[in-house]
Amino acid sequence: MEHFCFPDSTHWPPPLQTAGEPYVIVLTDSKGDRMYGYCRRVVPEGAQSCIPITYCLLSRHRAAGFYNKLLNVMVPCHGASVSQRQALLDCLRKQPFPSPGGFVEFPPENLGNGNKVNQVQRLLDERLEDFDLKGLFERLNETVVLHVLGTVLLERKLIFVSQNLSALSLCIDAVQSMLYPFVWQHKIVPILPQSMKEISSAYTPFILGLLSKNVEDWNSIYPDQGMLVDLDSGEVLHSVGDESTILPRCSVRKLMSDWELIVNITQQAETAHNALYSESFLRMFVDLCGHYEQNIHCSDSGHKYFDRAVFTQSRNPSNSSVRDFLEWFTETAMFNFFIESRLRNDAVQTLFEQKILDHSMQIEICLPNAKLQANESPKTMQEDEGQLFVDQPSLPSAWPNWAS
Repeated sequence: MEHFCFPDSTHWPPPLQTAGEPYVIVLTDSKGDRMYGYCRRVVPEGAQSCIPITYCLLSRHRAAGFYNKLLNVMVPCHGASVSQRQALLDCLRKQPFPSPGGFVEFPPENLGNGNKVNQVQRLLDERLEDFDLKGLFERLNETVVLHVLGTVLLERKLIFVSQNLSALSLCIDAVQSMLYPFVWQHKIVPILPQSMKEISSAYTPFILGLLSKNVEDWNSIYPDQGMLVDLDSGEVLHSVGDESTILPRCSVRKLMSDWELIVNITQQAETAHNALYSESFLRMFVDLCGHYEQNIHCSDSGHKYFDRAVFTQSRNPSNSSVRDFLEWFTETAMFNFFIESRLRNDAVQTLFEQKILDHSMQIEICLPNAKLQANESPKTMQEDEGQLFVDQPSLPSAWPNWAS
C-alpha cells in the first residue's frame, strides 16, 4: 500500500507547491474489482517541505470530487490529538456512502469548531464537483484528446507521463469519465510505483500513469500497440497512427463542435466546464449506442439475450462508418461488460438511460420542424455518407440550466 501512496519516495521530498494536491490510486483484486484510494499529503502551515504522511480514504465508489471535500475537512485536523483524529475517522466509517444529494456530517466535538456541525454533501450531479475532464482539456488539445479516446476505444495501451502526481491521476480519471457509461476492463494504475515498472511491459491493454522522474529509459516504455502522451508538454511521444479512424466522422464533427461551444458559452461559468465536456461524450454514446435496449429480447424459455447483428446494422444503416464502429465496439470487453450488466438486471435506470429517453423525446419534438425546414429550404440539407441531416448547432437546446 505504501508504494502506491508514495510512488515518488525515491525522489523525496516532492515540490512544496504541489505537495498538498490530491491524487487517486486504484487497487484491483484478483476478481477484477477495484478499490479507489483518495489521497492528500500533510503540508504543515509554514513548513519548508512536505512530511511523509498521507491520508488515504479507500472506497469502492469512484467519486473524486466528493472525497476531496472530505479530505478538505480531515487533513487540517492532523494537528489534533490522536484520540480526536481517531474519533473523526470512526465517525466517518460509521456513515454509509451518501446517495446523490445526501451528505455525511461531523459533530463539532470531532472537529473542535465550537457548536458548528460540518456537513459534506454529495451533489445531485457529481460532474459539477469534478474537474478531471476540464483538467485534461487544459493539458491536451482537442485533437490529442480525440486520439486518446480512440486508443481506449480500441482497447490498446495508454501511458501518460508527468512530473506531477495530481496531473496523472486527474487525467487518468478523465479517461474513465469520457468512457461513461462503459467501464475500462483492463489494468489501470494512475500512478505506477517504480517498484512495479514491469507492468509497463505487459502484453495486455492498460492505462498507466508514470512520473517522469521515475523513467530511466524512455525507449523502454514506448507501447508497441498504444499511445504515450506527455501531460506537461501536451505532446504525443508515441502512437500507432490510426487512432482517429475508429470513431465515425459524424461523431468527430459533433464532438469538435460541442467543445468549441463549451469554451464560448461557459466563459462566465467555469465550474460548468467539466459537466459539459462529460455531456458531450455521453451524447456521443447516446447517438451511437442508445438503441441497445431495443435489441435485448427474451426467448420463449425466459432467457434474455442481446441481438448484436441487428444492433450493429440498425443505427444509421446507410452510414458505413457508424456500422463499422459498432461492429468493432461490440467486440470489446467494456461493451460486453455493459450488456451483461443490463441482461442481469431489469429496468436499469442510470444517467445514460435517462439521456436516451431525453434524446428520444427531443427527436419526436424536432422531427416535424426538421421536415418543414427541409420542404421550405432544401439548400440547408447536406448529404453525409448517404445520410441526410439538417444543419443545426450540435449542442441541444435542452442543456442544463447551469450551462447558460
